Amino acid sequence: MMSEEVKPYSDYSSTDFFENDRYIRFVLHPSEDEARYWDNLAGQYHGLKAAMEEAKIWILLLNRQKIQPPVTAGSEIWHRIAGQMRQVSRRRDRISSIRHRVVWPARVAAVLSMCWVIYEWSQHGVHRYQTDYGITNRIDLPDGSLVTLNGKSSIQYKRGWSSAKPRELWLQGEAFFQVKHVAVKNRWQQSDSFRVHVDGLNVTVTGTQFNIKSRRSQVEITLLEGGLRIDKEGEAGFTSWLRPGEVFVLDSIRKTVISTPANAPSKSAWTKHELDLDGYSLEDVLRILEDSYGYEITLRSPELAQKRLTGTIPASSGEDIIFVIEKVFNVTVNRDGKRLMITKY
Repeated sequence: MMSEEVKPYSDYSSTDFFENDRYIRFVLHPSEDEARYWDNLAGQYHGLKAAMEEAKIWILLLNRQKIQPPVTAGSEIWHRIAGQMRQVSRRRDRISSIRHRVVWPARVAAVLSMCWVIYEWSQHGVHRYQTDYGITNRIDLPDGSLVTLNGKSSIQYKRGWSSAKPRELWLQGEAFFQVKHVAVKNRWQQSDSFRVHVDGLNVTVTGTQFNIKSRRSQVEITLLEGGLRIDKEGEAGFTSWLRPGEVFVLDSIRKTVISTPANAPSKSAWTKHELDLDGYSLEDVLRILEDSYGYEITLRSPELAQKRLTGTIPASSGEDIIFVIEKVFNVTVNRDGKRLMITKY
């Protein structure tokens, strides 16, 4: 049978524990007996341990004591705290006594302050964005720069960018960058730079637009605007500079490096849900279907692989591209889920 001492805690929220005198004393002055009591309590009710963890963070923050990292991720804690605050607001509105009308605003203000501190605390560490096949995502970076991720791609960067250090992020897959210029007029220093790390390359840029694609052991970097420097460290290291309208290609299998003029806007057409086919062979298009849309493709007519296409086609989905392939090359596409078999009529 449930004891009368434990029963009141069955519906406790983080806010309730934060206001509980006994729990506050335990957090600030822990003892073995009290630890056993609260551990036993947490084991009897689902979700109570998470509520206790959150309240503990609040109490320690206000008392400027060391915080042990909670089991739950910081962002998840923040969302739950926001929900708790809505509950607190609704409960406050239902209370009519003079005492509570005086006490609750102060408590709510304190909790709001703690929420802000916890939110700031959660911004440290690494932030990661990733997309699934066939999905693009536009991301606002802390400095106001924009990144558009193509399908099956990811970026990650350290939270809390400082003006005293270069802005850095790490890329897998393909992304289009619109980097905000932060340098003061007539003064540029290393801390003003923006760096992308991809497959062993360090790409340093200032106030520019460019596209980076890392697929199948090959990195392709296309510069649309601004300036861009590419560095590779190690015994086979090098430094390469790109001018607008140029494309840089590093093939780590063939050990080749190419830097040539290109139709730069065509490399970023995917950000508008289009595919500019100029310069692409059918084999290139099929690789895009595999890398960005998740198809597994068998071409039963290999003589078609190097056929060239021209024009711009819609590419909101892989089916848009497949439809064009069928009509232009007079082929049959047999489907088995994401597996495609392409043959001539």
